[in-house]
Amino acid sequence: MKFELTDVMVQVAGDMAWVICVENLITQQSDEPQQAKVLATNLFELIGDEWVMIHHHGSPVMG
Repeated sequence: MKFELTDVMVQVAGDMAWVICVENLITQQSDEPQQAKVLATNLFELIGDEWVMIHHHGSPVMG
């Protein structure tokens, strides 16, 4: 499986941050590669000196 991020938007507010992006997925299950897109939202919290992902949500992009 391979994926590439596009349409990335990053916002930071204090010790919270969120990233919204499109995950472009490519899998090779047979002779033909399969492609899918997922609209993803990832929430991060700054804990100590590390950004930790605390939530991930993905929805398939139709069409």
